Amino acid sequence: MMNYQAQILNPSILHKKPHICAKTTHFPTNPDPKLHRPSPLTAHNAVNQQQTVSPVAVNDTEMSRIDVINVKLKTLEDCKLGISRYPDFQYDARGGSGSGRGTPVSDNSSDDPLNVNGEVYVEFDVSKLYIPAVSTATTKFLGLPLPPFVKIAVVPEMLSGKINQDSGQVDLNLKAKFFFSMGSIYRAAPLAVDTVLTSEEATGDIRRGSGVRLNKQGLCTLVGVARVERIGDFFMDSFLSLPSECLACLRATISFHPKIKTFNPKNVNIFPYVSCSMQPTQTNIKVIVNGAAKEIGRAAVVAITKARGMEVAGAVDSHFIGEDVGKICNMEDALEIPIMNDITMVLGSISQSKAPAVVVDFTDPSTVYDNVKQKATAFGMKSVVYVPRIKMETISALSDFCEKASMGCLVAPTLSIGSILLQQAAISASFHYNNVEIVESRSNPGDFPSQDAMQIANNITNLGHVYNREDISTDIKARGEVVGEDGVRVHSLVLPGLPSSTSVNFSRPGEVYTIKHDIVDVQCLMPGLILAIRKVVRLKVISRNSSIDYSKTLFSALLAMH
Repeated sequence: MMNYQAQILNPSILHKKPHICAKTTHFPTNPDPKLHRPSPLTAHNAVNQQQTVSPVAVNDTEMSRIDVINVKLKTLEDCKLGISRYPDFQYDARGGSGSGRGTPVSDNSSDDPLNVNGEVYVEFDVSKLYIPAVSTATTKFLGLPLPPFVKIAVVPEMLSGKINQDSGQVDLNLKAKFFFSMGSIYRAAPLAVDTVLTSEEATGDIRRGSGVRLNKQGLCTLVGVARVERIGDFFMDSFLSLPSECLACLRATISFHPKIKTFNPKNVNIFPYVSCSMQPTQTNIKVIVNGAAKEIGRAAVVAITKARGMEVAGAVDSHFIGEDVGKICNMEDALEIPIMNDITMVLGSISQSKAPAVVVDFTDPSTVYDNVKQKATAFGMKSVVYVPRIKMETISALSDFCEKASMGCLVAPTLSIGSILLQQAAISASFHYNNVEIVESRSNPGDFPSQDAMQIANNITNLGHVYNREDISTDIKARGEVVGEDGVRVHSLVLPGLPSSTSVNFSRPGEVYTIKHDIVDVQCLMPGLILAIRKVVRLKVISRNSSIDYSKTLFSALLAMH
């Protein structure tokens, strides 16, 4: 017979005795109703004396309720940064933000464990913590902007500490890495900083600063002094005279949602409770959307947020920098994830988490290889690439690199499940017909034939017979372009106002077989994207088969997910 266990705890004993042992009661799965009798719930104290549990009346005193508090941080302009004996940099930190959880700290001098003194322990989520990079747009030195090619990305690794709402004192432990770069020519090893950002006074051997406590409007000035060690880079060690000290002076606002509430517990009864255990929930896949401000990027943010088992952890784009990606996507609630233009900073902060992470790339064919190789893979993250007109040379290079790095990457020629089904049907039909014409229409002129048309033509090529033998050698432009070596013809139309459409027309004497697929909204790509994210987490390399066209391999990989 199986038994279930439950622990019956008496809150009155918990408050009075520092050491208790709970009685374990066994419940049979099928108790005999004749033998079952109600009995008082009991618990044993440290001397093993049995007590009958009854409702405990709490004294008529006003207490602060212990809640988890949402804490939000925003950095402001008129900040300062300094290192070694150089003059301070003028730093505009507007757009920086972060969110975390706060827990009221109980007053140890009181016998009442529910008594708090206005002090809150705060821990910020580093995956949502954004500090603007030091660059020509944010920083001036001796009154002049930094050169455009100089950039220092700030990647926080930890921000936690105590905030006293009554006195306004703030003490936050900050660990971060600073990545110095000069365009693509030079990138130094990161400078590690470990300091306390305080509203009081921070003093070092050569650097010092004074903060300003939190006021009723949530404004404060936080200062921190830290020692920076050598990084083993001759240029940086010499230029900055390392080891040395650095200074940060940040103006910020800190807000609490909701604030600690008080209540009068008169006539409030506390009853015994049963404590149960449950298995931990599965860790969500953290997804970074590169190209989040594009139409497809916005749709992806919404779809990932709604999907089970994954969450948006970062958003990268060159537009709407610093704005909340949830608001950009017209979502009801803000995601508290700012759009950043530095993917290295985003990946660096998210890589601190042990959860699986995937980068979705909607950028440009010219940047895909660098994004996957030098950024996503360098931080141990897998990639889903959906970039129209990506070249086969780039895909081959990615395949070789991912195979050596044992890192998964899925380059999807299409994310539309309907398009994949059309291609599958076209392959099946191609064995039974001798004539085939692909007709496509797009609302805007672009590179034709489109990627979808090229994909279909490649999939039905090299299957053992030649199409359109009657005029395979004609040069009449109105007959369309021949794609491949087997005579497949593609006709491309530009029809503004109509949906994106692709049709494959097969024929033989007395019969025409047409397969058509229309795309009216980018939303149709989202189910395929969610499948691709779940698939790539399990991949170690890009699958490659030299005996067939590489695009067919990708097509088969995406089809297998459905």
